[in-house]
Amino acid sequence: MLKKILLFVILILAFGLASSVFAQGFYDPLHGQELEGFANTIINGLMTLGVPLMAIMTIWGAINLVMAAGNPSKIKEAQQAITWAIGGLVVVMLVEGLFKFGMQTVSGAGSLTQLLNTIQRYLLLIGGPLCIVMFLYGSFLMGTANMENIKKAKNIFIWTAVALAVISVATVANIISLINNLAK
Repeated sequence: MLKKILLFVILILAFGLASSVFAQGFYDPLHGQELEGFANTIINGLMTLGVPLMAIMTIWGAINLVMAAGNPSKIKEAQQAITWAIGGLVVVMLVEGLFKFGMQTVSGAGSLTQLLNTIQRYLLLIGGPLCIVMFLYGSFLMGTANMENIKKAKNIFIWTAVALAVISVATVANIISLINNLAK
């Protein structure tokens, strides 16, 4: 019982006598920038680091490829280094491009409805060709005559058909909306 009273008194003294002198304000990691400026700084930093790093990795992979002297494992290692370097550069450039595209899309839209319509239009432009590619990939897997690949192909066909149905519904909805707007 004495321990509980002592603990209570200590807590009251610790929290009750604390002054506002020890209080600190919030830390602003953006240093007054807006989120767009902060993200732009990060992406520019990625580009500043990514491009020279890709060049170094590509040169290192090329040197290892020359020095492999016919050793298949070293050749494969060098090819992987070059592949990862180019892949990393592609990812960094895609991030930069998608960010700038996204910011232009968001800033160009006057309202939320316009923004959603723009996003939907771009998704439809990407979705149709992607469905064709997935159907072709599924057909390729079916042609291998491997039961595991055939099972994968069936799943690809099912989910691509679902995506195509969603795209079709969205397209029909857009056409109906366009007709309604023209009829007004």
